Amino acid sequence: MLPFMNKRRKTMATIYKELEVKIRSLSDTEKLKLVDSLLTQLDRPDPEIDRI
Repeated sequence: MLPFMNKRRKTMATIYKELEVKIRSLSDTEKLKLVDSLLTQLDRPDPEIDRI
């Protein structure tokens, strides 16, 4: 593996852990808002699938 790739993985792992800590500190209401926002982004219409 290339050195810069390993460094990027460590960075992503660090970011993931930081996000996890922040999310766990949110209230239940804030967590629900976050989940709703993420699901909304993932549920965008896909014209290619809609044509089927």
